Amino acid sequence: MTDNGPQFTAEEFRKFAQKYDFEHVTSSPHYPRSNGKVEAAVKSAKRMLKKTRESGADQYLALLDIRNTPTSDLPSPAQRLMNRRTLLPMTDRLLEPALRTDTKSKLQYAKYQQAAYYNRNAKDLVVLEEGNVVRMKPYSPNVTWKKGVITKRLDERSYQVDTDSGTYRRNRSHLRKTNESDPLNDAYSSTTNAKVKRYVADQPAMSDYSTATPVSEDVYNDTPTSTQQNNTPAPMPTPTQQNTTSAPMPKPTRVSQRSTKGIAPAKLNL
Repeated sequence: MTDNGPQFTAEEFRKFAQKYDFEHVTSSPHYPRSNGKVEAAVKSAKRMLKKTRESGADQYLALLDIRNTPTSDLPSPAQRLMNRRTLLPMTDRLLEPALRTDTKSKLQYAKYQQAAYYNRNAKDLVVLEEGNVVRMKPYSPNVTWKKGVITKRLDERSYQVDTDSGTYRRNRSHLRKTNESDPLNDAYSSTTNAKVKRYVADQPAMSDYSTATPVSEDVYNDTPTSTQQNNTPAPMPTPTQQNTTSAPMPKPTRVSQRSTKGIAPAKLNL
């Protein structure tokens, strides 16, 4: 297990892990407690270098002392590896190998005791799901917590978060669930609103219509203009022109329907 240093995330190291067939696990960025054993070793080495520089002692002898110093009811690192001390000068009795069979059980008990002390005030955080909107803890002071969306759960306490500025990997302790809207949808909405505002700004204002050149009334009238009259072709003549004015029709004489039998004819006017 390593941190996310460039020497461990390089393509050459990935090929090295694939060639020698071992699994390379990285810790969450900016969360050194997930790789506590390595961080403790680095802290001891830095402390040793600082003391030797201040005192002027040999750094290699100081490193030899660290490897032969027992730690909390456990044998020294050299004794756990080779079952004997490596300091010189040394008596013959101390250089004889002494097999320790209780080392593994003591290591397990030390881990259990450390976990018991840590879990007294610790509690499990709620598991986040894909699509949850969260806020990421900033690593610089006086910086606003950035809003993002959970897209993937990488391991037990590590998540992949998408924001409007990129994709990040964060530990669960650095994330806070929120009831805010999706920032990716907000970015899309803001872009759409900006396009609408830009389109509205490009349109002419209402005052521009009042100062525009009025349209001629001839456009809305059926009567053609003089130009149109000159350009209009003459109508085709009809074969015959008939007078559509006719004389009034005579009124028909009404014949009585009564019988004329027994009436003398009128005298003829000769």
